[in-house]
Amino acid sequence: DAVSSNSMEVLKNALKSLDFSQTSFFFSIRNEFQPMVHELCNELNLKVLEHTDTICLKLPKQDALKFEISPPKDYHLRSLTLDNLEQINSNWLHRYDGSEKFIEYLIKYHINIGLFDNNNQLVAWCLKYDNGSLAILQVDEQFMNRGFGSLVAMGISKEIAEKTDCDVLSLVLHENQKSINLFKKLGFVNASGHTWFGLINK
Repeated sequence: DAVSSNSMEVLKNALKSLDFSQTSFFFSIRNEFQPMVHELCNELNLKVLEHTDTICLKLPKQDALKFEISPPKDYHLRSLTLDNLEQINSNWLHRYDGSEKFIEYLIKYHINIGLFDNNNQLVAWCLKYDNGSLAILQVDEQFMNRGFGSLVAMGISKEIAEKTDCDVLSLVLHENQKSINLFKKLGFVNASGHTWFGLINK
């Protein structure tokens, strides 16, 4: 929905009250808010350390509820545990110093899913960010090109729709065409653009 200029000013004034003495990250900022963030940077003399554009894909909840989830023989789906933390973090392309704490938080407090073989080896996984979008969808390289990425994406999407009664969102880098194609094959459609900012005092 369109945001009024008055609401934008109220939001900017609220952001000014934050402590920017240390690095601050703003995740999933819709395109219409970006000019306001740049104004904030100029007024508070903040430096943009990171600026990553993503595309937001959306799957209506009624479509997610229609997914029929059937893992192949000798595989099963279940929630992740902290035993899977190291494997997920070490394989995450965007890991950073301390990212294992972030993934631990996601596993503990948000919907997630993993595909396991009969030896209880984790072969594919997907988590959910605070903003509600899918997070860290990944398949172990030994098990790629078997449809496991689509399987866990469908599994977590259906669970999100069932438990939250919300549409399912996924934020994907513009250059990650493989993931964009995967989600669109599942019925996701373009929703809007989003940006991730890292800000710090100059």
